[in-house]
Amino acid sequence: AAMFFEYAKEFTAAVKRAGGNADFQEQAMLAERCCKKTQIYQDLYPDQETRLDNIDLSNLPTEKRITSEATAVGTNSRSFFGDHDFFADSNSMGSVEVAQEKPLKGVEMEQSGNLQWMIEEGWKRDLQVNTLPEQLQECLPELHPNDGPHAIFEQPLERDRAESSCICTLALIHDRYDIFTMPQPPSAKLLEKQWQILQSIIRWVEPTYEKIHAVLVLLAIRSLGKSKAVANQCPQNERSPENVVLHLIEEYQNVVPSVQALNAAGIKYAKGALHLHSMFNLAQMLQGENVPANVCQLQESIKRDGVEALRFYILFLLGFMSGLNAGRGSKFLTAKRAESFIEGVRILKYLLDASPCGIYWGYLCSRAHSLEVPCQTAEELVLIRLACLARVEDRSAYRQLEECWAALGSGERSTLLHHFLADGIEETAFVFEFLPDCVANAVRNPSIGLTCLLEILICLLNMLQPAAPGLLANMSQCKLILVNLSDMSEFIACVRNRFVFETCVSRCKVRFTGGRVQLEMTGSNWARVNEPNSDITSLAYSVKDVLQKQRTLETQILHQCFQGLKRTARFSLTAETFPV
Repeated sequence: AAMFFEYAKEFTAAVKRAGGNADFQEQAMLAERCCKKTQIYQDLYPDQETRLDNIDLSNLPTEKRITSEATAVGTNSRSFFGDHDFFADSNSMGSVEVAQEKPLKGVEMEQSGNLQWMIEEGWKRDLQVNTLPEQLQECLPELHPNDGPHAIFEQPLERDRAESSCICTLALIHDRYDIFTMPQPPSAKLLEKQWQILQSIIRWVEPTYEKIHAVLVLLAIRSLGKSKAVANQCPQNERSPENVVLHLIEEYQNVVPSVQALNAAGIKYAKGALHLHSMFNLAQMLQGENVPANVCQLQESIKRDGVEALRFYILFLLGFMSGLNAGRGSKFLTAKRAESFIEGVRILKYLLDASPCGIYWGYLCSRAHSLEVPCQTAEELVLIRLACLARVEDRSAYRQLEECWAALGSGERSTLLHHFLADGIEETAFVFEFLPDCVANAVRNPSIGLTCLLEILICLLNMLQPAAPGLLANMSQCKLILVNLSDMSEFIACVRNRFVFETCVSRCKVRFTGGRVQLEMTGSNWARVNEPNSDITSLAYSVKDVLQKQRTLETQILHQCFQGLKRTARFSLTAETFPV
């Protein structure tokens, strides 16, 4: 059953990627390929071409090698931009000793000649966007579209994203606004003033050759960590995307040959960014997905490793997020999306000076100001976090969110208030990974909707909270429990019956693996994913709808009574102050 449902999910995803118009022969080919991708099939019949030990990329075009002095962590290195402040003010970083690079004499290290030329000299000459992909593929074999590791593990979209990230990083470093914004429509194009802010961030990062080389390699190999075929060949406790890439760097450089050209400083930068990304993901904070405890972990790590680790991580984030939608330039970081990203990076400037809660809620309050909505009360703070989770970009979408929230009963809202305000530092917090995807799929699915998803989250919280003490005993984080909802996200996109979804938690299985709680939808749920609405399910939903409306009415009556009592109290106080 497990193999069948894994195959079914792979097959439906493959058909969607094919545009839904595949003929019978194409569907048969897709079916065979998806069957061979399942974990059970791979265990029984390992594909020798995708075994990490068997991969050989030596036939790919490789960069020329030159001998130069190696670099290591020390003092007095010159960046491409010299010394610059971040947003014209870097005093908040002044108390931290900055680690920079210095040459070590007498030590020889091979570096990539072509890539070094592209980084240091090529942009001063005639590099054009139409030649960049081929030049990057020569310098970084992982980007080769036909024979690179992304092609071997069938990750064409991830390869395109990696290539776009590298192009965007070089455009940012060398102030090529034209290349960065080339794929963007004029109506949504990144503004010149936003570009200048991004340039000030780049100056604050102080990109040296070692940083640029390391970030290009990291961007080229990062998405290999998402490959199920790669992850399944890693130790059971090292299968998160970041740990998979770390495992490749340490054990399988034949799969990621560009790593071999990095010197000690470059490898340290790359590994450090992966470690930071595993504990704190800026994209998750921008979407309201994580909690202040994640900011606290980042804060402690930077205090230990120094601000250079943060500078490199932000350089990595700039490239990674710019390439999310692929393209020869940045399709993703348009004017609208740049607002939240720039604000998120700006708030990290105060990482070593402010509290984790101040940084986290300060960012969310800035999002409230950009949407022109209030953020004073606890409920308003929760609503703005939900707005980030739902990727709300205007007032109209925010009003729809308020309507969904108002449809919940007072008890349900109270449960969600406690959940979304928990910081993971003083009180236990559940971080629902892939919750933004769940929200997006629920909104798109006419059978579900956001209110229904929020009700299911309450059921899930009621199921998990009694088990929290036992879960925390197995986790390194003090009061932070990570819950992977990727399986539920896929289920939400497919399920056709609202009643089936409303009762799905009772048929779920909770499994603890790799430091996370994994919510598995199980065969009992997937077997009912295409079940149509029947008279019984419609009746069950109608009864539930009546109960929901009754709770809403009770909440309104209680609110009106409370307001009446407040007015009575004010009148009594006025009468006592000004007796007739």
